[in-house]
Amino acid sequence: MEQAGLDTHKISILGQAYQDTEHVQGSLNWKDIARAEGLASVLVGLGISSDEALKYKAEIKAGKFLVLVLGLSQDIIQANQILHQIGHRTLAEVNA
Repeated sequence: MEQAGLDTHKISILGQAYQDTEHVQGSLNWKDIARAEGLASVLVGLGISSDEALKYKAEIKAGKFLVLVLGLSQDIIQANQILHQIGHRTLAEVNA
């Protein structure tokens, strides 16, 4: 995504064994998630429905990753295109 010109400060990657040390300004890192009583609570706080948040939590627990991109519509569209080109799917878009 960085090579495509996306600002890496707008991207967070969440996974069971993955911890990014630089995360989106205004978003949360693993310490924040632990303080907020878990990933599902954090995702709901970002505007994702409770049902979807629980699905994402299960996906991460199963060893998958969740890529969060916070930005303008053009940033989201570009991130979606990149992820689709490499065989990943978009699960949701949230207007915050």
